[in-house]
Amino acid sequence: MLKTILLIFLFTLPAVACASKAPPSVRAVSSEEQIQIDAARTAFTEKRIDEADLLLAHFVELHPESMLMPEVLFRRGEIAFARKQYDRAEELYRSAISRDARSSYSDRARFKLALALFRRDLHVESLRELTLIDRSKLSPVLRIRLNSLGILNHDHLEATTAHGAILWVLYFIDDDAVLSPEDRASLTELQNIVSIEEAKARIQAWMDDQTVTIADIEALPLEVYRGKKSGGYAYYKLAVTLAKSGQPEKAHEVLQSYVTSYPEHEYYPRASLLLGETGGQIGTHSMKVGIILPLTGKYKDYGEAVLHGAECAIGLYTPCRGPSGIELLIRDSRANPGVAAQAVDDLAMQNAVAIIGPMNSTDAEAAALRAEQRGIPMISLSQKKGVAEIGQHVFRNTLTAESQAATLIDYAVGVRHFSRFFILEPEHPFGKEYADAFEKAAATAGVKIIGRQQYAPHNMDFANQLRADESEHGLSRLLRGGKDAFDAIFIPDSPGNMGYLAPVLDLMGIEKKVLMGPARWNTPDLIERGGEYVEDAIFVDAFVPHVEIDEARLFAERFRDAYHTEPSLLEALGFDSMRMLITGASDGALADPASIQQALARLHDFPGVTGKISFNEHGDAERKLTVLTVKNGEIKPIVGP
Repeated sequence: MLKTILLIFLFTLPAVACASKAPPSVRAVSSEEQIQIDAARTAFTEKRIDEADLLLAHFVELHPESMLMPEVLFRRGEIAFARKQYDRAEELYRSAISRDARSSYSDRARFKLALALFRRDLHVESLRELTLIDRSKLSPVLRIRLNSLGILNHDHLEATTAHGAILWVLYFIDDDAVLSPEDRASLTELQNIVSIEEAKARIQAWMDDQTVTIADIEALPLEVYRGKKSGGYAYYKLAVTLAKSGQPEKAHEVLQSYVTSYPEHEYYPRASLLLGETGGQIGTHSMKVGIILPLTGKYKDYGEAVLHGAECAIGLYTPCRGPSGIELLIRDSRANPGVAAQAVDDLAMQNAVAIIGPMNSTDAEAAALRAEQRGIPMISLSQKKGVAEIGQHVFRNTLTAESQAATLIDYAVGVRHFSRFFILEPEHPFGKEYADAFEKAAATAGVKIIGRQQYAPHNMDFANQLRADESEHGLSRLLRGGKDAFDAIFIPDSPGNMGYLAPVLDLMGIEKKVLMGPARWNTPDLIERGGEYVEDAIFVDAFVPHVEIDEARLFAERFRDAYHTEPSLLEALGFDSMRMLITGASDGALADPASIQQALARLHDFPGVTGKISFNEHGDAERKLTVLTVKNGEIKPIVGP
């Protein structure tokens, strides 16, 4: 439909040109004309509208052939528009254009003509006028107004033309980038203006829209967008649509151009990954990536899970897909710090450009120290806090206590409007780390921790343990003091212990309080052990394949078919870690440790299957997690408020 509208506008161009009168021969403005127009301008500027209109009407009678007529007619149109006489304004704007289509007032008159038509609900006609305006002659502010009007016109048209609004949204993104602070301030005083936040939301909706066709995209002025931020969206959308339409060769061609033209664009990581899936190669030589994981002993299953995720990212087994040109150098850490450190030395001798692993805390620290000495970027999957702070080459991709606590607090405060929390902390390092993170997140959000109480997780007599604390901020005393003492209780313990704790808490009178917990609650064990007592509990996780997120769902499907098992968070972390290294390698050049380290350091909103990932200043991965709850005995994602 967009292509049809654009063709209609193009075929109307000759008719419009023929309808315009030839401009009168240029002659000097007489002193009488100058005096009269100056008087009218002054009255107009000082908002003496009735007087200005009379002066301008008188000017038309006395000087119908004056070269100032385009301005006179435009100003009379402005007066009619201000009076909401939109049909009269339309007539005057058209007259101003027809007197001299090349005058400095022509494009302004045409824009106001389009606005008058919009106010009369003549949206197709308004769009036709907008497409005839020479954008290059307009100020940034007027271009933003033009784009906004184009967007709003499409909002009023039939649903079949919904894709047409993207033409103006993409223009908007580029024009907004050149606005000065003064320009932005002036826009706040105008009507019918789309905000940059709304424009970005529309871009995102279009990028996610599966009904957009190749024809829709090719109907856009792609050459106008090329090299600009708008082009980064349009050409990536074209590549994705080509790939999904069974045209991988054409998609590959678009992507090859994309990765060299838009290295700083937000969709560059996705484009790099899609390039690999459509047959791309990382660099001109084989890229060697080291893998250091526990592949024997009691941690063997965990190490193999991460390894399989990394294998899937390079398409080692179909139907997993990935770029060619990557060689995995796999080493068994044996859960031994010395072996892990020696593995780094070995990989350096083998010219590995990056390393994934290790996982165990002691292994990770030893290997990270050696990787930093060797200048090899490493993505560790260790839970040990501080590993990434060893040096600039060390990164940590895991589910941190901080990210879980921040997501829980954001949801509880922003959506549920909770303001008071209690922390029930198991006496072990995991419990303390998560309790500290939750307390810090609460302080950042400006909400209160009413109390914090410890218990021995291996002493199953939870009832007596919890009642024994009679301190002012102990759980037992707070509950006796009133049911509104706090809104929710955070318990960073295992699903197994929750099966014992939840009924005890219910007996103590906490049945109306929301239970909150860490990602380890995302398991059927929570429901099997906790039953009705964990109904409505809130927790988080990073990898939720049944949520409608394309990356996670597609990864889960391909992994399941390739390995005949369901992927867990560990496989997902291995997959994301490898894909981050893939995007860090420059296409068409020899990948090297320095370029990959720099790419990882500036990584922002990487589209992982475990969420959008960015590395903070310490080298730790930050991501927005999925909030989960228990409803009718099933774990489900919370969608929307």
